[in-house]
Amino acid sequence: MSSPVTDPHALRLLRSMMGGDLPVISPRIGYNVTYPRVEEVAGVTADRAQDLLKDLTEQGYLNRNFSTMVYRCPFDNTTSLRPRLICPVCQSEEIERVPLIEHMTCGHVDQEKNFVKGELLQCPNCGKTLNQIGVDYRRPGHAYYCPTCGEYSPSPIEKWSCNAENHVFEMEEAVAEKLYTYTLNEAKRDEVSKVFGFIEPVREAYMRCGYEAETFQMVTGKSGVAHLVDVYAKKGDVKPVTSIARILTDKGIKPEEVLKHYAITLDVEVTKPILIASPQLDKASEAYMDQLKLKVIEGSNFKTIIEEFEAFVCEQ
Repeated sequence: MSSPVTDPHALRLLRSMMGGDLPVISPRIGYNVTYPRVEEVAGVTADRAQDLLKDLTEQGYLNRNFSTMVYRCPFDNTTSLRPRLICPVCQSEEIERVPLIEHMTCGHVDQEKNFVKGELLQCPNCGKTLNQIGVDYRRPGHAYYCPTCGEYSPSPIEKWSCNAENHVFEMEEAVAEKLYTYTLNEAKRDEVSKVFGFIEPVREAYMRCGYEAETFQMVTGKSGVAHLVDVYAKKGDVKPVTSIARILTDKGIKPEEVLKHYAITLDVEVTKPILIASPQLDKASEAYMDQLKLKVIEGSNFKTIIEEFEAFVCEQ
């Protein structure tokens, strides 16, 4: 399809959303932010999935809603981060948060485990048994103990590190980014439905001519690249006749769409490639079609287009 919906991958995604299989698109946060359901449904890479969502939102086909904030490493951009708590005395990371006890008689403060003697509490400084909280001892809270230097501190130095390359940085250096969920813009449902209304009759015409036909089919060419085409059709087994149909709906379809169609045709080695342009190609595109000897069917009446299309594909 040409503008406003230009990409078969986009149409594949929109079809899934309109059918209720994917009502809400949500991000997954790991080493990076991804949208795996978009990758799966639209048949695109992780990077392309995000571009696809951005394009469809800008074109008005998707609604974008705030989901959460994510923070990235300022050095390698990963979102997989962890805090690093560091001893303020010796800079060691080997610190632990421990509960404290204060012996009120001698004033000794130490971590709780050093007071424990079997089932009793005994001051490690003066040796006296502690019987009653608030009378013999109190619990002043927690502290951070560093086994490396043996010092206690009320709070450690907090830094952050990425799990990808272990870069260390201050939290304020992290790159903040808003993440979004996406839903279908219902105001565009009728418009998108009309686009699908062009594709299904083409598939049905193929089938009336004895082809097996699928819409939004991934077809791998001799280059090893997988191409997503609007309709792919095949007839016969020994020397099969293969055909692809690209359907472009715009006023004045540009040459780059023609060249893309031609490139797919060469790579997939299609027997009967067809470009349907409604209402028409622009002048430069028509020149390319003539030069490349590609079959194009133009017109604003889609019933007439289907009739001409069916007559062409039914030819032996």
